[in-house]
Amino acid sequence: MLLTGTLTPEVTWNPATLKFTVSWADIFTSPYPLRFEVSAGLAEGGAEILQWAETLNTTLEFEMPKSITEFNGYDVFVYIRAIAAGGLYAGVKGKVKLPA
Repeated sequence: MLLTGTLTPEVTWNPATLKFTVSWADIFTSPYPLRFEVSAGLAEGGAEILQWAETLNTTLEFEMPKSITEFNGYDVFVYIRAIAAGGLYAGVKGKVKLPA
């Protein structure tokens, strides 16, 4: 498995819907099918927003949990891990700053 091109996923925030969209197309390449795990938190390595959501897609939409009520001005950190059939994996990090 290789990391290619841009090594930073695109992370966007929609304040009207309280949803994030993360896209990582063209970051990973492999001759084998890839699975992805996505986490998001208020600190690097955190997962209080999203914890290891699994997908086969290269885009994922998720919402801010209702339990987090104060988040204006915070950075939200996203980690995407690509996993190949043999267990090899690679990961990239992204971040979005929420408006104050």
